[in-house]
Amino acid sequence: MQPGWALDTLAAGYADEALQIIDPLAQSPAADARLAALKSLRHLPPALAEPRLKRAAADTAPSVAMAARALWLELMGTPCPVEIVAALPLDLLDHPPDEV
Repeated sequence: MQPGWALDTLAAGYADEALQIIDPLAQSPAADARLAALKSLRHLPPALAEPRLKRAAADTAPSVAMAARALWLELMGTPCPVEIVAALPLDLLDHPPDEV
């Protein structure tokens, strides 16, 4: 069994109670905790998972952001609508971001 099975099960059966654990994990300074929260989103109803997936897709940790984008595609069937540069402080740039 994987360590997150209990949270996954809680999310599948009792979404409101699971959110009391998922939301604080998603705001943790530790990327591993945010990733654990993200993995449980697949078991929530889409209306509850969608805004949390969008936030995770803009995460500053690439592992979290890429996992959120992959999960969005899996659950929603479309590419994630959040720009890949959403987490970057674009106001610090001299010009808009390019391929480099």
